[in-house]
Amino acid sequence: MDASPAIETADSQHILWGVWDIYFDPADSLLTVIPLRGAQAHYDITPMLLPPSCDDCLTTHLNSFNPVTRIADVDVTLKNPTPLSARDVRGILFTDDAGHELRNADDWTSLHDIAGGSTMNPFKAFAKSQPNRVFEGSGEYTENYLVYIPIPPKYNFIKFAVDVSWPGNCKEPYSLEGFTQEKLFNAGGGQAMVQIHVKDWQNDANKVTLAAKVITGVDFLQLYNIADDAWGTYIKDSAGAPPGEYEARLIATSANSGSTALYDYVTIKVDEWEVPMNPVDITPPWFNMRPVDLCTSGHYAYIAGDVNGLHIFDITNPANPVWVNKVDVTNAAVSVAVSGDYAYVGDYEIGLHVIDITPPESANIVGTVEFTEYPSAIAVSGNFAYVTASFDGLYIIDVSNPANPNIVKTISPPWIYEDVVVEDGYAYVAAWDSGLQIIDIDPYETASVVKTVPTFGYSYGVVKDGDYAYLANSSLCLQIIDVFPIDNAALEKTVAMPSAANAVAVSGDYAYVADAESGMQIVDIDVASSAHIVNSVSTAGFVEAVWVDGNYAYIADTYAGLYVADITTPESAYIAGAFNAPGEVLGVAYADGYAYLAATGAGLMIYDMNSPSNPQIAGWIDIIDKANTVALDGGYAYITDWGLYWDTGFLRIANVDPPETAHLVNSATTYDDTCDVALGNGYAYLADGEAGLTIYDIVPPESANWFKTVNLGDKATCVGWQGGYAYVGTKASSLKVVDVDPIGSSAIVQEVNLLGEPAGLAIKDDYAYACFSGPVYIIDIDPPESAASVKTVFPPGHSKDIAIQGEYAYVAAGDEGLQVIDIDPIDTADVISACATPGYAVDIAVAGKYAFLADSNGGLRIIQLW
Repeated sequence: MDASPAIETADSQHILWGVWDIYFDPADSLLTVIPLRGAQAHYDITPMLLPPSCDDCLTTHLNSFNPVTRIADVDVTLKNPTPLSARDVRGILFTDDAGHELRNADDWTSLHDIAGGSTMNPFKAFAKSQPNRVFEGSGEYTENYLVYIPIPPKYNFIKFAVDVSWPGNCKEPYSLEGFTQEKLFNAGGGQAMVQIHVKDWQNDANKVTLAAKVITGVDFLQLYNIADDAWGTYIKDSAGAPPGEYEARLIATSANSGSTALYDYVTIKVDEWEVPMNPVDITPPWFNMRPVDLCTSGHYAYIAGDVNGLHIFDITNPANPVWVNKVDVTNAAVSVAVSGDYAYVGDYEIGLHVIDITPPESANIVGTVEFTEYPSAIAVSGNFAYVTASFDGLYIIDVSNPANPNIVKTISPPWIYEDVVVEDGYAYVAAWDSGLQIIDIDPYETASVVKTVPTFGYSYGVVKDGDYAYLANSSLCLQIIDVFPIDNAALEKTVAMPSAANAVAVSGDYAYVADAESGMQIVDIDVASSAHIVNSVSTAGFVEAVWVDGNYAYIADTYAGLYVADITTPESAYIAGAFNAPGEVLGVAYADGYAYLAATGAGLMIYDMNSPSNPQIAGWIDIIDKANTVALDGGYAYITDWGLYWDTGFLRIANVDPPETAHLVNSATTYDDTCDVALGNGYAYLADGEAGLTIYDIVPPESANWFKTVNLGDKATCVGWQGGYAYVGTKASSLKVVDVDPIGSSAIVQEVNLLGEPAGLAIKDDYAYACFSGPVYIIDIDPPESAASVKTVFPPGHSKDIAIQGEYAYVAAGDEGLQVIDIDPIDTADVISACATPGYAVDIAVAGKYAFLADSNGGLRIIQLW
């Protein structure tokens, strides 16, 4: 035997204890241990644990031998004849050219290799039950070996060695264990997480590598430290491995282990693709919220979340709001008030729901009164609820019996009513286009308008405090009206706002204004005639409502969730806590366990989807304008942004590797309201509205710049790229094929005339799949110059975007949610399943068994496909 010396003994702490030949005779069921004492067999690094001083340091016992499987079940016992303690004692069974194999190895090592067989050899570790695996002096331990014995005559000698670490533990990881793998399919580009626990005495494991080229298509794939000793990564069947089980190798090193590594072999299973027949929306109820109104009562906050219903939060610790419950409504929760044991929720185009909130954890609707207009605001006083309902005016509703609320009076002036507060027998109403309306509601039977204070602009919110009413005006201002006495009510002061004021709350000497894109403005109103802004608290999106409770202001950001501001000192108020949730989502992309959301008003929100039923915010880039689509490539996100004006837009480029430190690296102005982006061959291809196809050189992304614009003679609405061609949907019902190779001479080479307006495209292999806000056209693009429609599928709803995975097309179908189309074969393609969503599905990404839908005001929906 030609065993290598103890490698870098001083650094690695590995010592070769001894080497043996184990002779196996199946006829007599005998194992004979033969110590090898030649100069090449061992190296006398120290006098520790070396034969011949201990002829029984290694003994074996054959438990059984199965002549069919050729597996020998052997117990191997090691003894330590010295008073010295070794660590990480490993009994190595060498692979060889005869074919001996250890079938129940703990792990593998490359130490002390011999000629023949693999350079990594399996071992069993001894003294595993002892702290730090200390093999104490005079100790004795046994491990079971399951050894494959090749057919005669190559079974005679099995090479065996014992490696010890001394005086301390080994410096490389000592164990790789607990390998897990999510389901990996052989089609569709799906991915699966693999994880392994890397045990290291020094806790300095620094690199873990997976070698599974037959599946991944690359020699080595790096794993990343997930938490504690867990390492993982996503793998894809990029090599097209058919269903089956495949052996893969893991390699782990530590910061101080030099060239010494720990190895293990694991089995990765590739499964047959499954049919997405029963997709289910598994989006957690707290994930999407889209706050449009809110209030607090006791230790709870109640948030009207548009199509996402009523959300209830525990605010015992205001800096850490905790989601408690969600109550679904028929259409959309647009307003909310709480009084006593009940919440009153305005449901868009439905009416008013009365919800029993005792306790909040089991809140449920107990009564409903229907009316047809938009219930924009609610105030409750005594046994009555007062609901502003747009053109219908003010409803007075008897709620003394919560299970049977009924309208007892309607005040229907020719104005649009937006908000209402009630105090001392009067209702103060923000009348959208006529200022402040004051209504005498005592008694309700004769309720009527007694005073109108006209103001300029459009009034959205109102609050009454003391002698003043405060109007939030969309024309960039807060208006303060002296309402005492009511007969002489008049505008006293106008305070300019940076943005459009939507709502207002008052506490003490301060007014808190929900100021759309500009966050919350804090106004000193101690002296009404000299009221002025003293502070501004920013949020990421668009502020619709604000509520003050004690030392905290609760801010409803339609696009970014719930914010809590500490207003103990208003002049230095700050965000103390938040519960961020995507609001209006127009675009979605997915890669390596993360979903990237183009969220209107909130920018790019990145969510960790390692556990799809429990997504967590991982990164965020605030984009002031209107992000609407996102594409990913090489650690960068490319976001189209409609901008603040219809005649210009932007291509925003963000470094998202890692997502936790995502940040913008470039912004390029586009020529029109950019609708879509595709990436390929170092260029970004933009469906740039009336400008046509705009091409940007994005190498490197940090200095991306305009390269060329191709005039399409029509408005570009969506784009895809494959193999040197850009495929552009244009408003005049066509798909235009543009040869972009070479990029400098890009030109239209084919036009496919279709019906409808194109909204989304997917390109895969020989076909383009085009959503035309109704039908889905399947277009044969082989060759691109003679592209032609070969099949039309009519899914329900308005098809807005499409993704292809395996043999199926997944369609974001507007108000019909997700539609799944079987596209194999193309000539019989048809819808096979569907899943409803609460909003309006406009974009989609698919990975493995999950679909991610940008559901507009329904946020992001996570759909499990099977």
